[in-house]
Amino acid sequence: MSTIFLVKGIKPAKLRVDAIRQEVLNELRKEGTTQKRELRKTIKTWKGEKPKFESLVGLERPPGSASVMTGPTGSDKAVNKWVWLNGGT
Repeated sequence: MSTIFLVKGIKPAKLRVDAIRQEVLNELRKEGTTQKRELRKTIKTWKGEKPKFESLVGLERPPGSASVMTGPTGSDKAVNKWVWLNGGT
């Protein structure tokens, strides 16, 4: 008695690069929002001028690195206050 196998190749659908890129950027923006929320907790009890926070997201084409940078913005006095307290006086 012999056994017969039928093998069919499965052809995957093309990757939608633009849709994937958009999803990655959306997740990076969400991470930036989370970082800003956490940094706002730090300055919640400060008196006087307080910095605001801004996030910048980046997604490079090849090699494909992704980044989120969040830092203080606003008046010079508020930003300097953050830098001094964050880095030590």
